[in-house]
Amino acid sequence: MTDPDRWWLRARCRGMPAELFFAPESVDLGHRQANRCSTYYDKARTICSGCPVREPCLAETLTGPAMYDAYGFRGGKSPKERKELRGRWRKANELPRASVFDVSAP
Repeated sequence: MTDPDRWWLRARCRGMPAELFFAPESVDLGHRQANRCSTYYDKARTICSGCPVREPCLAETLTGPAMYDAYGFRGGKSPKERKELRGRWRKANELPRASVFDVSAP
């Protein structure tokens, strides 16, 4: 395995509690929930902001199946930010559109 294949070994989040990167579930819907998640993800955003491997983390997240990308803060982006970015990123990198049901898609 080459070093670029093991980028996660250099991630700032390595060894930190996973809960820092996953906003708690809420039955509250709409604007209030979005604001709560945004505030919660501020901690994760701070950790990711200076991470030396933020780009490969985001790239791996965006190239995977969308169904695995609905939760958690990864690559410096919230789920909402990744959803907005996913299509443009895949098109710019000439990747096929991933099906939410195809877990083998790149």
